[in-house]
Amino acid sequence: MSNLRLIDDTSFSSVSSVDITDCFSSDYDIYLITGSNIAHPDAYVNSRLINTGGTVITTNYAYGMNRYYSDSTTPNESKSTNTNLLNYYFSYDGGGGSYQGGFALWVFNPYQSSTYTQTVFQSSGTNAKEYNSNGIGLHKEQVSIVGIRFLPSSGSFTGNLRTYGLRVD
Repeated sequence: MSNLRLIDDTSFSSVSSVDITDCFSSDYDIYLITGSNIAHPDAYVNSRLINTGGTVITTNYAYGMNRYYSDSTTPNESKSTNTNLLNYYFSYDGGGGSYQGGFALWVFNPYQSSTYTQTVFQSSGTNAKEYNSNGIGLHKEQVSIVGIRFLPSSGSFTGNLRTYGLRVD
């Protein structure tokens, strides 16, 4: 029996953002969000957290990530200690056309108001070349989080998001 419990399954098409609300609660401390069949023009796919008042938080994030491209042995590093986004789950490679891929995002302690919300992710995709990336994120405020917004840096995107809670027996 799996310890992952499906909480939400959201499909979307040609939208500028997707909110998954009321997915984080006191029921779980660890969540997995999978993104599949994500397609968008050359843009970044980012996220922001949503607090218990329904406000999308636009401040106090930090992240670090490495991207590995199929035509290079050197990773491309991106990081910030003070930004308005949680993470870049995909990053375009400048190849033009439609970018496609998927990701796995782990979210730790989002509902606990006495700790920071932290994330770890891995993603892969293709456009003009293949790539893989991994990274971490942090919301630098102790606040209760109940949801998450995904959004491209420009334009619209399409895909499927599934949110799971990790049950610890």
